[in-house]
This record gives sequence, structure tokens and C-alpha cells, in this order.
Amino acid sequence: MTPKLQTADSLHPSDDPGWDGYGETILEVHGRTLGEVDLTLPIGPRELAIFAGAGLEGTFGILTAENPRGLPAPPEENAHRRATLQAELEEQGVAAVRIDGLSRDRQHREIGVAIRWPMPDVIELARKWQQSAIYWFDGHHMWVIGALTVAQPARLPAR
Repeated sequence: MTPKLQTADSLHPSDDPGWDGYGETILEVHGRTLGEVDLTLPIGPRELAIFAGAGLEGTFGILTAENPRGLPAPPEENAHRRATLQAELEEQGVAAVRIDGLSRDRQHREIGVAIRWPMPDVIELARKWQQSAIYWFDGHHMWVIGALTVAQPARLPAR
């Protein structure tokens, strides 16, 4: 995986107040049953079963339309952004799975989607929605991959 080239829209990790917490996120996967994946722990059989139960076998990306550029947006703006992204995906016939990112204390939630597109396409969609990064699951490990943010891909859990 190679870092993105910097453009006029690029961010640095320091521009996103939540950047350092991305590797500590808890993913709430909305599949046949609700399951949680703690990104501070290695992905194992339990987590793979949670993903599979949501129809997410193999590789996929996770993004949100909320809080553009990593900055808090009003709840009504985030709701509008979520609905617009969902409508766009439905119009394209994309089977998206809801996955929410939760802070460790569960006081912050970003509602997102997982899609089974190639990584460059997921990154491009995240850039369209002004997102700092995506999560990418390569079939074995979860990664934080910069979208607007110029940073080396980071494999989770942090070593």
C-alpha cells in the first residue's frame, strides 16, 4: 500500500482531531445479528463470523458521510449526509452494510457503511464525501487508509 499524493484538498493527520483514535474504534456491525469488532484486538474467527453474518466475506471498505474533514457537524447535517449517501448507493444498486464506529467510551458514534468495492473506489467515494480516511479489511487485517489525509496506511491493531 502506498501513501496518497498531496493535493490542495489534502489533510495532514493533525488536521483531524479524531485521527489518533481511529485505531481504537469499536465497529458495530449490523448483520443478521448485531456484533462488535474491537479494532485494538487482532481479527480472529469471532470477528470473521461477525463480518460473514453481515455478508462481508473477503475484502471491503468502511466509510461514513458524517463529520466532513474530521470536524464535528451538526446532527441534522450528518443525518442529511447519511441519507444522501444511502440514496446514492441504493440508486447504484450497491449492497451496503451498516457499520457504526464507536469511541471506546461509546460517547461518539459515526454511522457508516461497508461496501465490497475495490479499495481505490472506496477511497474515491470517501474523498467525495470529504472524509479523512476509510477502514479497509484485506481479508485478514483491518487498515486505516487515508482518503483526504496524506498518511502511511496503518495496519490495526497498532503494533
